[in-house]
Amino acid sequence: MYVEARKKLVAWLRQQLIGPAREGSLRISPLERYPTGVLHPIDPGQSGLDPASGGQEEAEPALLDEPEETPLATDRESGDESLARTARRRRYVPPSSVGFSCCLRGDVRLAITASAAVYEGSEERGERGRFAAGEYTRTPLPEHTVTWSRSAASDSSGETIWEGRAAVDVRARPHGGGLILTVTLCNRSELDADAPPPRRTRD
Repeated sequence: MYVEARKKLVAWLRQQLIGPAREGSLRISPLERYPTGVLHPIDPGQSGLDPASGGQEEAEPALLDEPEETPLATDRESGDESLARTARRRRYVPPSSVGFSCCLRGDVRLAITASAAVYEGSEERGERGRFAAGEYTRTPLPEHTVTWSRSAASDSSGETIWEGRAAVDVRARPHGGGLILTVTLCNRSELDADAPPPRRTRD
């Protein structure tokens, strides 16, 4: 008797977190309305660290900002502050991909279905030429299914979808008597590097 109630709860949570929540045309940015499920376009002019990546010590120095002057800690026994590790600030990089990994055994065949939607805002501008707060229209993209089987698959494969706007990447590596399979959905759209800052922020 609880099966249907659970299904309704899961469907409601998806609508509230990912969308669409019967919104029709949104009067606020979808980034403010939906806290999850967003894949940002690639910004070719920026580099940095994904906040979900490993510790700062493992990061490449080229991807870190300049070290701060204030030490994080001091060597209390020797009193030598020169041994203290300096703090480094991370640049925030909005995620452009999402994925998951699972362990498989046996002769497995999978159907991996990707679904998404695109929100486009109105082009209304205010008196100073800035984009005015308008409506955002949701356009669903057609679901795309990628088939994968252990018997016919190589170590890695990828497929471009939605007219080059995204890609599904599948990577397999041996683990014990089975495989660890990692499936990733990537946003391949790129921001216009020559666009003015207001346009880039909106895009």
